[in-house]
Amino acid sequence: MHKSRLWNFICIAIVTALFISPVNGAGVALAAPNKNQPVTGSAPKIITSEVSVSQPLGSIKVNPSAPDANIAPADRHKFPTAPKILNSKSNNTFDPLAVQTAISINGGGGGMPAPIANFDGISGTTGYTPPDTNGDIGFDPATRKKYYMEWVNVQLQIWDVTDPLAPVSLYGPTNGNTALFSGMGGLCETTNAGDPIVLFDHLANRWFASQFAYAANNFHQCIAVSQTANPMGAWYRYDFQISTTKFNDYPKFGVWPDAYYMSINEFDFTTDAYLGAGAVAFNRAAMLAGTAASMIYFDLGAVTLDYYSLLPSDLDGPAPAVGTPNAFSEWDDSTWLGDAQDTLRIWNFHVDWATPANSTFGANTSFAPNQLIATSNVDPSLGGIAQPGTAVKLDTLSDRLMYRLQYRNFGSYQTLVGNHSVDVNAADKAGIHWFELRNSGAGWSKYQDGVYSVADSESRWMGSAAMDTSGDIALGYSVSSGLTFPSIRYTGRYAADPLDSMIQGEVSMVAGGGSQTSLAGRWGDYSMMAVDPLDDCTFWYTQEYYSTTSSSGWKTRIASFRTPVCSTFADVPVGAFGQTYIESVNTAGITSGCSTIPRLYCPNTSVTRAQMAIFLLRSIHGATYSPPAATGTVFTDVPAGAFAAAWIEQLAAEGITSGCGGGNYCPNSPITRASMAIFLLRAEHGSAYAPPAATGTVFTDIPAGAFAAAWIEQLAAEAITSGCGGGNYCPNTAVSRASMAVFLVKTFNLP
Repeated sequence: MHKSRLWNFICIAIVTALFISPVNGAGVALAAPNKNQPVTGSAPKIITSEVSVSQPLGSIKVNPSAPDANIAPADRHKFPTAPKILNSKSNNTFDPLAVQTAISINGGGGGMPAPIANFDGISGTTGYTPPDTNGDIGFDPATRKKYYMEWVNVQLQIWDVTDPLAPVSLYGPTNGNTALFSGMGGLCETTNAGDPIVLFDHLANRWFASQFAYAANNFHQCIAVSQTANPMGAWYRYDFQISTTKFNDYPKFGVWPDAYYMSINEFDFTTDAYLGAGAVAFNRAAMLAGTAASMIYFDLGAVTLDYYSLLPSDLDGPAPAVGTPNAFSEWDDSTWLGDAQDTLRIWNFHVDWATPANSTFGANTSFAPNQLIATSNVDPSLGGIAQPGTAVKLDTLSDRLMYRLQYRNFGSYQTLVGNHSVDVNAADKAGIHWFELRNSGAGWSKYQDGVYSVADSESRWMGSAAMDTSGDIALGYSVSSGLTFPSIRYTGRYAADPLDSMIQGEVSMVAGGGSQTSLAGRWGDYSMMAVDPLDDCTFWYTQEYYSTTSSSGWKTRIASFRTPVCSTFADVPVGAFGQTYIESVNTAGITSGCSTIPRLYCPNTSVTRAQMAIFLLRSIHGATYSPPAATGTVFTDVPAGAFAAAWIEQLAAEGITSGCGGGNYCPNSPITRASMAIFLLRAEHGSAYAPPAATGTVFTDIPAGAFAAAWIEQLAAEAITSGCGGGNYCPNTAVSRASMAVFLVKTFNLP
């Protein structure tokens, strides 16, 4: 949100003085002016941005301490809320059961785990509030490394978190515009205005980062998309001029297969008048390809001022069905728009890149929502949050949903998870109203909701919620009271818990040691709960806190945790045979399972000899290995176009197999446990390896003269197998996918 009026004029002067030509010394192609199609009524506005390419991030000098010249070291300006809220007074209607469930049993479950990673992120060194804390967890399949990227007002930082117990800072903290938009020219390079969002697009294994930029009557959205899954590399950069009359405040984004979606609140930059909501789709395919990209922009404020602070849905896990529109939502107290009960509004954003004018938002040209969903009645008329040792109270932003609106596709149904802050006692004690919506094909409906609060004096607010692949929900938030310094905690529920309840107890990420004394009391304005895209179970949360009392010396904290009941694959529950080994082969990139929606591993299915070739070579050479093209001349029953032909021929080339006899490989035959012993040891030790002679004393069903006896006994000697039970090895039994995972992890010491 924009700074003081004085600084507005200073910023404009600096922008004018510093504006540079769109050419840089490295010869990188730079952004051309936007090509805009004017908006008429409720028709979408089409805006195009050319693309430029950054230098690799690691080569750009870090500026860790000094703020951008255009950023005022002060409380960032807060626009007023929407007229529908200003002109209405909550009737304080509150469903008692919504909060009593939480109060009566919270802390009784005690099932939420302690943090795994838990470290300080970026600290407030630039003298302004709030930090707009957010960050995401990403994964590079080429290197099997995990990264965490945090971007706050106005700096970003990147860590290698492959070992979450020992995070390594790779870059930053440094100014966001310097890192991502250097050499681009225009406001994206010369200003560092904030309201940042960073997301990992797990469908493409790319990073997405954005913040706004502005000068007088000139309002932009700056977007960068990484060229690879490694955020330290080069990025594609885009500069979209949103408007010359409406300031694009509070931009929030969601990743979706057909677009990157954005919601904004629009204001008059001079008078602070609310001018309506905006909904925008950016051409994801073009941005991933690094070509000129368009955006489709619906200006809801041109038709109605009723809607405010919408959120787009942001995808975790499997993609939705092709053509599924992105769901936008807002929550309204029953008094704001005259609803019979507190209500979630849902809009479907359908984008058509072939014919952009055919894109639609909502049910009609008046932008009516596609669905209205009643929730529990709660009270959003929440005042400031108390802190120890100061009369300054902290902002709550209880007039809107908190980031993110998380979407998941479970195949037979889809979910949306979100939250916002409410008053739980009509005396400004804050709690968090959370909800889960489901869509089984007939539209969205409320599946469950509740208000998280505890029977103490502490307020809990400014939350972020997300669901893992098992259906467990985690909720992170700020905590404060007259006796408790602003701190960070999280709670959650398991999928099998009673509906409408958060019963798994509360865990502290970090206890605060001071209060914020800046008179404006700005806090937030948001935080972010993310989910590891690889295991789809581990939550990552970031939020602000204070270690010592000061006006703006905030710190941020980053932590990860995983519920003890989450399993990456729906058919391999926690405690099932081979579960930890199965998750290891997934992490190592050997296999990602047998089904995406729902996510399955098929643990009891037999492994064929063709599949085994792929598993072994990936274990030997790494997840990104690709064998030479098949010739179709090695085995009679494996033509060049056969499934896994290249892998089978490479297995033969490395001396690991000579086939099943008669010039054949028998690709569709299940691999037996006896044959598996030979394959594993040759893969581990080389094609020339020969095990010690068999003794016939290791397994009851493996006499010394049995087929592969020496190989089987050596497999046991290396602690790769202890048999199939009862002192036996079961040599003629087919190897299941679960057993294969165990064999591979133990043979190749996979993490």
